[in-house]
Amino acid sequence: MIFFIPIEVKIREFFSKTFLAYHIVKKGNEVIIGGQRNIPVNISKMQNCYWLDKNLFFKKVNKKNDMRYINNNFLGMLDEEGPISFFEKISSEMRYPKELINYYNTFLFWGREDLKVVNKKISNIKSKIVIGHPKYDLLKKPFIKIWDKEVNRIKNKYGKFILFNSSFRLRPSKIENRKHIITARENLKNKQKLKEALNRREKLYQIEEKNYLLTIELIKELAFENPNRNFIYRPHPNEDFDKTKLIFGSIPKNLHLVYKGEVTPWIISSDIFLHSGCTTVLEAATVRKKIICFIPFGKS
Repeated sequence: MIFFIPIEVKIREFFSKTFLAYHIVKKGNEVIIGGQRNIPVNISKMQNCYWLDKNLFFKKVNKKNDMRYINNNFLGMLDEEGPISFFEKISSEMRYPKELINYYNTFLFWGREDLKVVNKKISNIKSKIVIGHPKYDLLKKPFIKIWDKEVNRIKNKYGKFILFNSSFRLRPSKIENRKHIITARENLKNKQKLKEALNRREKLYQIEEKNYLLTIELIKELAFENPNRNFIYRPHPNEDFDKTKLIFGSIPKNLHLVYKGEVTPWIISSDIFLHSGCTTVLEAATVRKKIICFIPFGKS
């Protein structure tokens, strides 16, 4: 069988998806890795293939080259942006619309709590598997050694440092926020649920803006007060990095704004892991880092 594995954000997914492909090939199958938006165009004329999808957004049924090939192939889903048990209720509903569920043969989950969140919605799907995520396997022996070269490079350059992984994905710009509003309208057809989602979105946007500014203030203050310790601020993939630099303004030499390479070796290299609700905390916990959570407004 040919397995299609999509990648949406290369810097986030390349190593884990390649690792997964390696194990699939070991079982005697073929694997094609490609862009999340390009795979449906190429798979539509094929048969007996397996597409490991990353979400179930409703707007797929309106795309010319998506979904039409389903009867001749197999479709599974492992949410790349999980764990979904961390999502608010409206978000999980958007990611599992009833209009698409029956297209899928298999649902794969990061953990038991994820399965509980959507178990009723996918009750008629026979194959529901708690599988974890391959990126966590890459943090365990013997595979963790693949990061050694990059870990050594980072440690040699920065020594002991405190790493902050940003989870500020809502507030990069009003344009980005508008895109999320459009997504909600496309995926929530119930007017009451749409209204609740938009109201919730606006509240979250305001809370995140406060937490974002206070976090920057905190990190700058810590860096100024601890000149012998390095601090790394790593932005979220959706964050406008240029605007973040402007908001930081003048910074001490021991504070570094870095968005380079896979996040995993930075987590391994760090001395302390600081976050404001970033799911990469699960990776930090896997490698037993000292963890500090800073969320002055809203719930953790």
